[in-house]
Amino acid sequence: KQLKLTSLILVIAFCANPQITFALDVNVTSDTGTTVTNSVTLGNFTNSATITTSGPGSDGVQNSGTGTITTFTNSGTIIGVDDGIQNDGTITSLINSGRITGTFGVFTSNTATLTTFTNTGTTAGSTYGFFGSTTNVINSGTISGTINAIRIANSGTVNLTLNKGSVLIGDLHVNNTGTLNITSNVGASKSYAYT
Repeated sequence: KQLKLTSLILVIAFCANPQITFALDVNVTSDTGTTVTNSVTLGNFTNSATITTSGPGSDGVQNSGTGTITTFTNSGTIIGVDDGIQNDGTITSLINSGRITGTFGVFTSNTATLTTFTNTGTTAGSTYGFFGSTTNVINSGTISGTINAIRIANSGTVNLTLNKGSVLIGDLHVNNTGTLNITSNVGASKSYAYT
């Protein structure tokens, strides 16, 4: 089953620990616009379906500057023309075991917070797989981008863990004025270029 819309607006108010779960495919066919935008505080955002958009410059899912998500879990597919997931707010934990694609697979703006990105699935960008500021990246899946698989800019501590099964297609670029910890467990695949 698929839900086809020209726009989707979710309003959640006056709920303790609100949660959103997508188990039905969502396809926004408007010329512009993001498929799903969050601008409230959510305990859990869960997607096990397919979220797509086709408008120029549109994102699959956007967490706006006022949006806060404790746990964002994707086991489905999120496709954006610009960003698969764009984070301008706060996400404590982003867990992907599905597929996230866009020009930027996952994009976190320099004013946003993403504490931990865990990828066991596929995160792919036509330019960058993962781009932005974060504290922890844990990968045992595939992250790819033609410019950089992972590009992190941070002024604090960055912990990059590449577990068995980890595949990076594209360079690893970390611009960090703090501490960088890289753990590469046995079986990780790629000659990681660090710049």
